[in-house]
Amino acid sequence: MNIFPYFCRMIKKLVYTIVAFSLLAACTHKGVSERLEEVDSLVIAEKYDSAFTVLSEIKESSITNPSDRAHYYLLQTQVGYLIDQPLSSDSLLDFAISYYEKYKDDDRLADCYYYKSNREALSENYSQAILYTKKAEELANDPHQQYKIAERITFLNESSGNYTLQLDYARKTLKLALLANNKNWLAYSYSNVGIAFSNLDQYDSTRYYINKSIPYINYIGDNNKAIFLANLGMLYKRVDPKKAKEYFYESLKYEETTGGYEHLADVYYMEGKQDEAYKLWKKALTIDDGDYKDNIIHNILAYDIEHGHVEKVCDNVDEIIHIKDSILHKLKNDTIKDLQLRFDHEVAMRKQEQVTNYWRIGGLVAAVLLLLLAIYTLWKRSRMNDRMHDVQMQISDYMSQIRELEASREDASATIKELNKKIKNILEEKSPQLLRGQMLYEQIKEGQLKSFYGWTKKDIKLFVQFYKVMDYRTVHSIVSVKRAEPITDHRLFYLLLKHMGKTDARIQEMFGISDTGIKVLRSRTKEIK
Repeated sequence: MNIFPYFCRMIKKLVYTIVAFSLLAACTHKGVSERLEEVDSLVIAEKYDSAFTVLSEIKESSITNPSDRAHYYLLQTQVGYLIDQPLSSDSLLDFAISYYEKYKDDDRLADCYYYKSNREALSENYSQAILYTKKAEELANDPHQQYKIAERITFLNESSGNYTLQLDYARKTLKLALLANNKNWLAYSYSNVGIAFSNLDQYDSTRYYINKSIPYINYIGDNNKAIFLANLGMLYKRVDPKKAKEYFYESLKYEETTGGYEHLADVYYMEGKQDEAYKLWKKALTIDDGDYKDNIIHNILAYDIEHGHVEKVCDNVDEIIHIKDSILHKLKNDTIKDLQLRFDHEVAMRKQEQVTNYWRIGGLVAAVLLLLLAIYTLWKRSRMNDRMHDVQMQISDYMSQIRELEASREDASATIKELNKKIKNILEEKSPQLLRGQMLYEQIKEGQLKSFYGWTKKDIKLFVQFYKVMDYRTVHSIVSVKRAEPITDHRLFYLLLKHMGKTDARIQEMFGISDTGIKVLRSRTKEIK
């Protein structure tokens, strides 16, 4: 029995199976990557519930690629915060951070640090939150990233009482919002700048930025309007208490919050309506939204003490709370401010070091290039001089032959013609520049030039070079003679004109110089015997 055909069919099936599995794996990987990108797009479009749905459909066991796994963990953390269902720990995010640090993905690493700061901020660990956010700020390149990071640092500085830094970053968010022409960002940015000026007791600026933010209220989502309107109320607390109350009441229609009732109570208290303020403080205590109520309890205790509702011991409780809060607040603010300034200094030093290194490398490269250019220039000049010397010697030899033939009584016109043709070919092919020198020489020889007006130094040099070609021995003999001063091209030009039979009077006329000038020229080229 021949089993060879059966064996071939089995091999073929095995190959098909392997190919099919490979294609399936590739498709699965591609599908995971595409779905993760889809989640990214939904997050950017602020469709957080849809992003959560798509992300939930992706099974972690189907993710085999480390890049997709890091992206998946980052998105899980990000979407969890955006839908108010944060993960219980940052272990998944830490995996993503390790991966993106290793492969230098700055944009996603910036996102990782941004969400890493979330947990610290929610725990009021503002020092660590600031450090993570500053790391994100250093890495961020995308305007959307830069905006949300700047907004986070604005909030952290306000929370820790660093109002000058709060204003700096609020202005940064405004600049980014204006560049992007993002109406939602503009609403928050104008409000944030106004809040910062309010904290700095600059109420004219506060009022200006409040009014700038109001036209953009409609671009705020309903889920955020309560906070936004409450912020507007806070801005108006000192400049227009009546309008502040309107915004606080409007805010509470969207959502009852501890802060909304507390700030509304503050306005009533400033108006002297302590009983109304007391009711609102009591109402604020009933709201369970995670906000701390130390200040509200303090106000209630103060009111009860003032109206004799509690024992005298409350004075001590009040004092303890006051001292504890003021001391901790001061220490926390100074620590966080120092952390930011130190971080910014370190970043600036790193950047300066990079710039210095770039300049050093650039300087070294420039020096090497200049050296190579100098070497090349000298080599080219040397080669050109060598070539010119060869041409001069060859033409000089032809000229000598022509003069010898002309001096003989034999009929050598054909040979002279052939030698002149060779000279012409050499000038055209090997040294075209000498043609210009030849033209100048012929113009002088035939008396066509009345003056040298318009001649350049290069023209004089080309004339001299051609003369060397035409009569190398004469030029060499002139240069070899010891004279009063060194021979320059200009002085050699004068001497060659003399050799051509031009008188000093004619040369003076052609140069357009005075009697003194021609005397100086004659003196400097005088032979020393």
